[in-house]
Amino acid sequence: MSIFPRPLKKVLNKIIPFSQEDKVPTFNLGSGTADSTTFLRGDGTWSVPSGGSSGIKSGTATYSVTDVYTTTIAGVTSYTTNDAYIIKFNTDNVNGATLNINGLGAINLVKNNDVTIIGGDIRVGQEFLVVYDGTNFQMIGIAPNQMFAYVTNADSVTINKGQPVYAFGAAGDRMSVKLANNTSDATSAKTVGLVFSSSIAPNGTGFIITQGVIQNLNTSMYSAGATLYVGATAGSLTSTKPYAPNHLVYAGIVERANAGNGQIYVRVQNGYELDEIHDVYINPATLADNDLIQYDSATSLWKNESLSTAGIQPTLVSGASIKTINSTSLLGSGNITINGNPSLGIVTGINITGTLAVSKSASVLIPANSITQNTVLEVLSRAIRVSGTGSTIYHDFYINTTDSLTGATLLGTFNPLPSTNTFGQGMRQLFIDTSVNQLSVVFSGATIGTDYVNSLTSTITFNPSNNYYIIFAVKLFNTGDTSRTQFGLIKKYV
Repeated sequence: MSIFPRPLKKVLNKIIPFSQEDKVPTFNLGSGTADSTTFLRGDGTWSVPSGGSSGIKSGTATYSVTDVYTTTIAGVTSYTTNDAYIIKFNTDNVNGATLNINGLGAINLVKNNDVTIIGGDIRVGQEFLVVYDGTNFQMIGIAPNQMFAYVTNADSVTINKGQPVYAFGAAGDRMSVKLANNTSDATSAKTVGLVFSSSIAPNGTGFIITQGVIQNLNTSMYSAGATLYVGATAGSLTSTKPYAPNHLVYAGIVERANAGNGQIYVRVQNGYELDEIHDVYINPATLADNDLIQYDSATSLWKNESLSTAGIQPTLVSGASIKTINSTSLLGSGNITINGNPSLGIVTGINITGTLAVSKSASVLIPANSITQNTVLEVLSRAIRVSGTGSTIYHDFYINTTDSLTGATLLGTFNPLPSTNTFGQGMRQLFIDTSVNQLSVVFSGATIGTDYVNSLTSTITFNPSNNYYIIFAVKLFNTGDTSRTQFGLIKKYV
């Protein structure tokens, strides 16, 4: 049935040719193609609908070059701010990526406003809502692959991308941070992450990353796979593991070593003080030098106790006190004092075989600045035949500023081991006069056989500010024999 009265229709047919179904004619009603797949827009153009029941244009993105995605979407002729698309990706991304629709240009894909996506953010078959913000394509719907915190810089200096920070307090309803370092518990124990923003000015706000990947750093000083720790300088990282008294804070691992495109996986783990372990109680009111940790079954805790409280008697003999033994250092804290005379530097040498040259078997270090007054050092040594009985083995000792026989000065030749003997030993006393920086060898008689000196002037220069090594050596006359210093012992008398 016609919508027009029959007389009027006859008139209109002469002006506008109606079809038999009385459909609206399409001529002169706008540019474009008018057909069953288009609609007439308010601006007088025929356009293809957005598609889908939601009305959002969609497409499938592929790439032939890694992380450079392309797609075709009907009707898209330009990028307009706030335009949205549903994009299905048919390939995983490896790193940051771009999307190019209809050849209009590659646009960076970002998340969390302006964070470049990282490898694994896009997986095969995933669909995302992609919104053009005027600069980037914002990807809506990415599962969190990184964790961030919005913070205030409470430090007096600008903090920059990649620097470690610790939780300082709160300001402006958010956590405030300062640059972390490992020199104290206060500046290390609450390390929370690395700065993610390019920089955050004093009292300014920005993002830190608490877990996940941070990119575009200078990591050329490290190797891929290196473990990173908070360094001793404020805001620094180091691949050298810190030891006490510095504090150990694990910051992450280097995923890519590069001068400008370095990459770190951040995962902060703070080390603990002894008194922060849940079953250790350190009483600050009673803590003192030489305390030890003792288990208390009544409280199921490890506690600090003095030696006397713990039931340990420090006296060996009259006048003796216990300290730790250090077998390689002569005059440090590692001394056992017996009746006022310290016995120091007890060492065992390595086996020497297969050579006829004078060979170092053991050595004892006299640290720099450890002798501050006139001192007598008594050197005792024993060499043993480990194997072989066919020849004499010689046994002597030297002094040098390096742990080597090269350039060393002979101080004494002890009793040699005849072919029938299994060991030989000797003793020599050395007098150090700090007023003139000289060392003199004092003849004190033989321990076994004849104790004598070869090729030694009466005195040699001894500068207490230098390191010195007493070196125990053996010399074989049969390459099939094996010998070593069984012990080298030095006593100090002041």
